[in-house]
Amino acid sequence: MPSRAMWGVFVRKERWSLSWRGRLILGLALLLVGALWVKDVYPFLAITHRVNANILVVEGWIHEYAIQAAVKEFQNNHYQRVFTTGGPVGGSGGYINDFYTTASVGADLLKKSGLPEERLQMVPSRVMDRDRTYGSALALRNWLRDHNMAVSSIDVVTEDLHARRTRLLFQKAFGKGIQIGIIAVPNADYPANRWWHYSQGLKDVVSEFAAYLYARLLFFPSEPVHPRKTAWRSSVHNRKMKIAVVDLGYVGYRCSSNLRDSRVNGPGIDIDPRELPKPLDKNRGPPKPAAKPTYASTPIPSSVVTPCPRERRVLLTAAQA
Repeated sequence: MPSRAMWGVFVRKERWSLSWRGRLILGLALLLVGALWVKDVYPFLAITHRVNANILVVEGWIHEYAIQAAVKEFQNNHYQRVFTTGGPVGGSGGYINDFYTTASVGADLLKKSGLPEERLQMVPSRVMDRDRTYGSALALRNWLRDHNMAVSSIDVVTEDLHARRTRLLFQKAFGKGIQIGIIAVPNADYPANRWWHYSQGLKDVVSEFAAYLYARLLFFPSEPVHPRKTAWRSSVHNRKMKIAVVDLGYVGYRCSSNLRDSRVNGPGIDIDPRELPKPLDKNRGPPKPAAKPTYASTPIPSSVVTPCPRERRVLLTAAQA
């Protein structure tokens, strides 16, 4: 029976613990796992796997030595187009313009390194997402769709330790129907086989390994609404408004920016929701049908009509029932 003290607050029980042999075995196991991790984590992250693609994608934030490696990659293979990706430059506080993005910076460095300008296209990302690599991949995917470019595979150039995470996030953005190849450019600041001897190497490996685990296990992005879908929904909504306006028994000019409770005296405009036909009253019978609208014969002053450049104005008057 366990002994108790302080009115049962403390209880003494028999327990098992590691002996000196157990601690020795556990310590050796941890050393073995650590050695294997140190040996294999760098090549695990800095993966290179090309696919049969004629499109080369270069992440615009990479250093100049990686930019030069990307130019050599283009010159030594059969790529037809090169795309640079990237969002707003760090420290800018958000999107300013397309030329203040890492995609633009990478494109300028590629042109200075000898890449033909006619083969180069920058595709900037205009938002700061939780994961900038994923946001850049989405921007590229949408650009290819908007320009009707059928793509079955692409190769992406990035810096070595970022390679596995880049391929994972590009695959999440493009889906399983497109092959994503990856090209890891070796780091010029420290050797890959002795990275733990350098403080920067230790920092890079630990941070990238943690970021990869996050992207693999905890990053579940929601599919954003494509700009083309948003425009289509807005157009459908406007058409429904037009139909509703006509069906309710009055006709006027409609503009999505200034459709409001307004009453303008004079011929040609009569949009007053308070004068819409009232609901059907069973005791009074159906309302009288409205007269057919006629075109306005008197010109309307320009100061009255609010400009609506993208929509055709219909200036009709409805006779009172």
